[in-house]
Amino acid sequence: MKKIALIIVIILLSLFSVSNGKAGDIMTRYEQTDFTYSGNWNEASHYWNPNAFNPNEFQPNTETYFSGDTAKYTNAINAYAELSYSGYGIGFITFLSNGGHFDAWFDGVYQGRFSCINADYWSGGFKQESIYQFPIFFPCDTNGQHTLKVQCVGDGYVWIDAADVVNSIEEPTQGRLLGIGDSWTNGSGASIRYETDYLNRLHTMLGTTEKVNKGLSAGELCGFTGNYGYARFESDVILNKPEYLIIALGFNDVRHLPNSGTYKRYYDLTLRMISARLNTENMEIICCTPGWCSDAELLENSPNYNHATQDDFEEYGLIVKNLSEKYGFKCCEWYKTMNKTSSLMAEDGYHPNDNGHWVLACEIFQVIKAGNSY
Repeated sequence: MKKIALIIVIILLSLFSVSNGKAGDIMTRYEQTDFTYSGNWNEASHYWNPNAFNPNEFQPNTETYFSGDTAKYTNAINAYAELSYSGYGIGFITFLSNGGHFDAWFDGVYQGRFSCINADYWSGGFKQESIYQFPIFFPCDTNGQHTLKVQCVGDGYVWIDAADVVNSIEEPTQGRLLGIGDSWTNGSGASIRYETDYLNRLHTMLGTTEKVNKGLSAGELCGFTGNYGYARFESDVILNKPEYLIIALGFNDVRHLPNSGTYKRYYDLTLRMISARLNTENMEIICCTPGWCSDAELLENSPNYNHATQDDFEEYGLIVKNLSEKYGFKCCEWYKTMNKTSSLMAEDGYHPNDNGHWVLACEIFQVIKAGNSY
């Protein structure tokens, strides 16, 4: 009986794996050998050394870190690769080694220019953005034959590791509320964590049947601490399939990233993935701008200063607003709500108190019912 049970578990797990085209798979993995190529392309085994100081270090013929034993690469202008497949959208997997840019076409329609530099922030010899295999998704809500074409711009190398084809767009679980964020989502500053925090209050306001809290202390989208939000979206968001999704990542990114470019790129990649994997037409997706606390706690020479200024918070907030509008999601202006409102802050100066959590919940509730808060 134990052997039979084990076989059943293995079969069930296989239904949710990324593999090469088995019936019932959520996604199908295509390797670089499945592409067709035009122009000068090279092939090499690839391995990334996580302790290497040089982010462009390339070590051929060593242990494989990525999905297959080899990858294709080129820096030749206009060299291109194509993949024809059957399914919905597709996630193109590339990575950094003298990475440049590429233009992309989906079903012959130009999609824009993208960066192969999925990991470009290094500090102290360690890569601060740890996921090479975070795909660049090209969403499509039609199941059928499609083609992805990528073409080298010539300002650096374009690498092709693999591609994940979406076999099914997941329907949300009705009544499930999920918040992914940092310590604000985790309930810091509330007198009773997971009771008087904003997510639980919102849960009560909406009357949802289930609440999933994916807040992490010091959590970021793509910054310094290692609690990378974009790396958690597959397990924390996509597989949970919420009806209500609150994205509240950015406060710590503002404080730690050297500029907003990395944040903008990964926020865009994250919303692309959501659009490709979930039926967002049947969801309420709220993107919250990073909330400013107070001059006393975040400005230069204060105990919690990490180089961020109020202008930085406004810049990051504009990124959230523009990208949420681009993908048809709603935006909640936490920045304006919490701007220098000390009565809403806990004693530590940079987490909401009970009143602050209540106001955040009310702001999100209003956006869900009435529209954007800007």
